[in-house]
Amino acid sequence: MAFSFARRLNTKILLCLTFCNVSPSQYAVKTKQRTIAKLEEIVSEEERRAKLAETKLEEDAIAFDEFLKENDRRSVDALKSATHEAKAKMEVTAEVRSAMNELFSLKSEIANSEDNLRLYLSYEAFLLSVSPKEWQEQQMAKKKLLKKEKRDVSKSLLSFPAREKSRMGSTSFILHQKINKWAHVKGQQHPKKLLPSSSMSVFFSETDVKKDHQKSQGGDYRFFKRASRLSLSKRFSIEGRKKSLASCASEKSISASSDDDISLEDLDTDEEPEIYFKDPDELLQMYRHLEEQNLSLFQNIQDLSGTLEDARQREHAIVQGMEKRINDIVNEKKALIAARLKEEQKSAELELKIKVFSSGDYNPISMDKSLNTLKKKITEVYRACCGTIEVSSMTAFQMLKAIEIRVSELCEMLEILPPEYLETVETMEKLRAKQRRQRVREDKLKELKRIQEERLKHALERAIAVPKTRVGRKLVFRSQPPEAKQKGVQVVDLTTKSEDDYYFC
Repeated sequence: MAFSFARRLNTKILLCLTFCNVSPSQYAVKTKQRTIAKLEEIVSEEERRAKLAETKLEEDAIAFDEFLKENDRRSVDALKSATHEAKAKMEVTAEVRSAMNELFSLKSEIANSEDNLRLYLSYEAFLLSVSPKEWQEQQMAKKKLLKKEKRDVSKSLLSFPAREKSRMGSTSFILHQKINKWAHVKGQQHPKKLLPSSSMSVFFSETDVKKDHQKSQGGDYRFFKRASRLSLSKRFSIEGRKKSLASCASEKSISASSDDDISLEDLDTDEEPEIYFKDPDELLQMYRHLEEQNLSLFQNIQDLSGTLEDARQREHAIVQGMEKRINDIVNEKKALIAARLKEEQKSAELELKIKVFSSGDYNPISMDKSLNTLKKKITEVYRACCGTIEVSSMTAFQMLKAIEIRVSELCEMLEILPPEYLETVETMEKLRAKQRRQRVREDKLKELKRIQEERLKHALERAIAVPKTRVGRKLVFRSQPPEAKQKGVQVVDLTTKSEDDYYFC
């Protein structure tokens, strides 16, 4: 396609040349001249652009050098400011650390002051408790009056403008008022301790400047004071409650009211606490009186403890006697329960005997025969044990009693016998037991032989007997009739003492 386009273009150029009467060589020269001119223009343009690029590159290099210099300068300034800030931070940290150390030292001082104050308050409460009641009531009235005045002052402060209120509520103003009052009360006793007005004003101005500087630095530590004041007031209130609980019963109302009202507001007064005792001898006399009371109380406590110990011993003895009596009663109860059970068992046996004798199965003839046989056996045993021939005047129960006595005597004699005789007796007893077992075995064999003979005899009789012929149909029941159950009397063989008494007496 490009080839055809070039071909068409060449044909058009040839046609133009023919119309313009221009030879091809002239056209080629002109074309080359035009091309050279265009190339020269392009070269000049490129040179101009190259010069502009060189100048721009130089300007950029200069600007980059300036930027590097500015960056180095800024980095140096930043490093200097960083070191300065680090130094300032270290200084602030050191100041904070010193402030915290000072705060901790102040807290420890406050704690020590609280302990001392608590001790002094206990002294004051003690002195107040040993003073007369009328004077205590006067002191309570004074305290109430001071509280009322403070309330009135606080109400008047609420009615002041904000600026006046802040000025009057400032620490410098309150401190100045307190110092003036204290100086007015003390007079000229301690002139060295009083500060002049100029020094006071300088002091107040310095404190105000320091406060402003602390506020500007964000170092207002008033919340620490507020927290310590709150903790102190709480401690005082708790201590007051403890003291009110530990006070005497006679002065409980006054001491409780005075101790419950203890707070920082009550302690922050300008008046010195009053003491009833003006002379130390009065206080010493009161101490002696209290010591005598304590000694008398100790003596009373010892007497009461002695009587209490005697009462405890008596109570312990009474309790032991009651426990012993209870144990005896319990043992007696157990013995009575055992006797009751034994009597119930005897009554059950007697009921069983009554049922046996009252039933229709009782046969007096067979019973007499068995009793006679038993009496003969008892007589034989009695003659063998006791060696007596005449036994007609003795009953079976008496013979059994004599046999039992003889057996107990023989057992006692057996315990007294030496070991060799005991071995002989044991050997004889073993031999007799062996003979007894042999006899029982022979009796069993004889019984088995007799039973076998009876079986053979019955079998022989059945074999010899004439067989019976059945006539008619076998009787068949529609249903098996119920078997008639006879209620048999349950006979229990109980050979107890009551039976022996019944049968052999």
